[in-house]
Amino acid sequence: MTETPASIGRDRLAIARFLEMMAAEAGSSLNTLLAYGADLSAASAFLEGRLTEADTGAIERLAGEWATLKRSSVSRKSSALRRFFGFVVSEGDRTDVPSRALPPPGPQAEPKTMVPQLRSWSERHTSRGPQTGADTPGGEPCDACPSLSR
Repeated sequence: MTETPASIGRDRLAIARFLEMMAAEAGSSLNTLLAYGADLSAASAFLEGRLTEADTGAIERLAGEWATLKRSSVSRKSSALRRFFGFVVSEGDRTDVPSRALPPPGPQAEPKTMVPQLRSWSERHTSRGPQTGADTPGGEPCDACPSLSR
C-alpha cells in the first residue's frame, strides 16, 4: 500500500472531526484529545493513510505492532480506535466496524497507593459487611474503616 494525498486527507479530516466531537459532545479533556489524536495519527501513518478504510486484517497488523507496549498503552490505543470507528460508522462513512480485531481491554492495574489498605478492607468486608471488634479475629476493630477505628 502506498499513501495517496486523498487517503491521507480522508484520515486527517475524519480524525479532526472525531476529536471535535470528543471535545464538544463527550467533554473529553485536553490530555485525552492529545493522546487520542497522537494514537490515531500514528495508526493512520502505520496504515499508510488508510485508517478510515482499514479492514480487519489491517487492524490486526496494527495491534500486532503494540506487542511490546504496556497494557495501559494498548488499552488507550484500542479505546481510541474503537471510539473512532464507532464515530465513523455513526457518521455514515462506514458500515462495518473493524475494531473487533483489537485486543480486548485488559484488567485495570491496581492503584499503586493504598493497595494494602484496600486489600485489607476487601478481605475483611466481603460478603459479611463491616466487622466490629466483636466479630473480628482477636476482637480488634477494623483498621481500614475510620468509623470503626479506636
